[in-house]
Amino acid sequence: MELFHLDTLYDENINYQSNCDLKFNQSGNLETDLSSISKGVIGIILNKDNIGNEVDIDTFFPYFSLLFKGRKEIHAYNTKIMLNENVFFLVNQNVHYKYQITTPFSELMLFFSEDFINSILEKIKDTNPCEIFPKKYLNMNKKDYYYAQLDREVRETAVELIDLYQAEDKTNDFLIRITQEKLFFYLYKKGILNQVLDLSDFLDNDILQQGIKYLNQHFQEDISIEKMCSEIGISFNKFNELFKENMKIKPGHYLIELRMNQARKLLSKSDISVSEVAYQVGYNSLSSFIKRFKAYFKITPKQFQLKNRKQLEQYC
Repeated sequence: MELFHLDTLYDENINYQSNCDLKFNQSGNLETDLSSISKGVIGIILNKDNIGNEVDIDTFFPYFSLLFKGRKEIHAYNTKIMLNENVFFLVNQNVHYKYQITTPFSELMLFFSEDFINSILEKIKDTNPCEIFPKKYLNMNKKDYYYAQLDREVRETAVELIDLYQAEDKTNDFLIRITQEKLFFYLYKKGILNQVLDLSDFLDNDILQQGIKYLNQHFQEDISIEKMCSEIGISFNKFNELFKENMKIKPGHYLIELRMNQARKLLSKSDISVSEVAYQVGYNSLSSFIKRFKAYFKITPKQFQLKNRKQLEQYC
């Protein structure tokens, strides 16, 4: 078991329920298996009876909190926030705050881990993520916490999730996952989640992976970086900057490397004509291919082919 970075008072009489192994240790820390939480959003139902206690919280992941019974008084940066069944609380990672237990309450907590967010982006990889996650919500100044009244869609989805958790039916795991993702999208679409969570890095990485995949799959075609950027929904300058920062090479040079390495393989293993090799690695112009090959390998394609043929004959 690993510490979950949620410090609080230890009380063995408090009832904690979760769909992962979760408990308080004698040091007053909430323990759980981080590998379990990192795979997705974890819902926790807490029922507390020790009225008057003050609890310290240090957040490890951004998370969404909603009471569905009782009240909870939060103290964050000299601000007092009273949560109830109509007010949700959203907090960023690495934030410290306290809350006062004024009455028994039950709470749904949803932890937004990196693995969970990446799993969502993986599911929408065939869609332009910028259409789902509007750019107007990216690169905003992020807050440590945010709270507001529930609207109908968020409330209904949260209630659905609470019902699934309370049912304690293992066959509900799939429905729980879908409902968690549904709530995530609602929170983002409504401009709520982006108050504390910046998806720019996640989306940049997703766009980068899409670009690399596109080049790897289509380098044998007559493509250009500009055309690829248009298809995956990013500006040429932005992709060029992103690619160079992460891959330490310009995307145009990466495309040339793919084509030249494939051309070398074709010329080394067959009697294929140079013109056919040029066509198979995305060049419609034979002269352009020969010029590029010579600049890259310091030898013409035909010379390379003849050299390899002689070496093969000597070996045989």
